[in-house]
Amino acid sequence: MSACIQFIDCKLCLIHIPLPLYSHFIHAIFQLILPDETVQDYNSSDGTIAAEFINISVTPVECSVVCPKDAATRFFRPIIQALGPEQRETVCISDDAFIAIQVNGEGLDAGQRVLDLTSPLALAGISIFFITTYFSDYIVVPSKSRSAVITALQNRGFIFESYTDSYISPSPITPQASSAPIIPTDVAIPTPTTLAGLTTHTFATLADHHITPLVDPTLRLHLTATYPPTRPSLLLALLRTLSARPRFISITITDTEPISLLLEESAVAGVMRGEGLLGGGGGGGGISGMGGLADGEGEGGMGGGEVLIPIVLDLRRLPEDATGIVCGVAGRLVGGRERERERDGEQREAGKEREGEGGLGVIGGGTTGGVKGVEMSYLSTARAGTVMVREEDLGRAVEALGY
Repeated sequence: MSACIQFIDCKLCLIHIPLPLYSHFIHAIFQLILPDETVQDYNSSDGTIAAEFINISVTPVECSVVCPKDAATRFFRPIIQALGPEQRETVCISDDAFIAIQVNGEGLDAGQRVLDLTSPLALAGISIFFITTYFSDYIVVPSKSRSAVITALQNRGFIFESYTDSYISPSPITPQASSAPIIPTDVAIPTPTTLAGLTTHTFATLADHHITPLVDPTLRLHLTATYPPTRPSLLLALLRTLSARPRFISITITDTEPISLLLEESAVAGVMRGEGLLGGGGGGGGISGMGGLADGEGEGGMGGGEVLIPIVLDLRRLPEDATGIVCGVAGRLVGGRERERERDGEQREAGKEREGEGGLGVIGGGTTGGVKGVEMSYLSTARAGTVMVREEDLGRAVEALGY
């Protein structure tokens, strides 16, 4: 795998909005998608509002927003202050600044990327949020952890290029562990040092807090993106989709890529129909991306014409310093392949000792009775985590996540 990992130098804010209050914030969300001239000209001590990175997600658990801190101050904080005391307490807006890391590259499937990208940061005790899009993966980390992120990635084989503030990963790395709390804090807690240890710890934590996977098989998603340039009609279609408070949507807007969308199948065929989406339910041509594929073709991604089913983890019961969710979950799903390879190697060695060079073998990379790995993508939101799997893999994924 060759992967370029680059910081997006924009101070970000994370916002959790309970679904019953969604309508209060819809105008603020619209302003993130359709900023007017007064917004573009707005200056603060930190600089002009820009769309270096914006993610708006509506899930069965919450509405989650990642946006520049200036935008949060201008659009969201006044609404929060206008709420009644009880409602105000249910909305969470981060005081600490975050930064996004963009990952571009090829060569590994989506689930393996989750493991490879998060494990070095987990071993360093760095809290993360992970967002898969059509073209790229994004890791959102506390701004204060920037130097620790650089060190952690360098220590795991990523080559730092100071003039671009990016990394090049020359080859895949073996996943060990990861961390992703709900709202990262300064509390440092011991983290396991292996993928197996992290997975065990993660699922013990979920079980202790009675958190079980939420699955609605009727919620069918497509990972897609817009053709550049973005047409006004498409933006208006997005606003109509958001106005209806969809059961699930995720919109990622950056300065460097077309808008990435995770949409319900009904929206692709309805409101967004005819808007020229890439992949988008199997219509037309498309572009193979790291986060998704056009019409289900290419290497190293999920999305495009494929139907994805979300498995939602409601993490609101977890303490704010909880860690290890992203990689722990990915380790249970994708890590099955790693465990198979380890067991295969152990059995081959045992077979050689008993039977000589013939030994025990595995034809065509088959399993040895363990759970086969499940391909997956991941979406972190403020108070939830969503695993996305292919429709045909849903049963195995739910079984693997059972505890």
